[in-house]
Amino acid sequence: MQPSDGTILVLTYDEDTTLNDIEYIVETSPSLNPASWTSVGVTINSGTITDGLEAKTASVEISDQARFIRIRINRTAP
Repeated sequence: MQPSDGTILVLTYDEDTTLNDIEYIVETSPSLNPASWTSVGVTINSGTITDGLEAKTASVEISDQARFIRIRINRTAP
């Protein structure tokens, strides 16, 4: 997580570009209820690739309510 100006929630992470069977999904939710997570409204920007790791920054606008952000990593079928 990175500090922001108070209106954007930011998550920075690395994606391993050498793993073709891994899917990175950034989701946001106003609560921790399992059914409330969505990727709608999440903006992802790509950065540099170093040693097979691509820097990514995910962001979501926030309002006066609580907001959570997470990264879900799935292994796709071979």
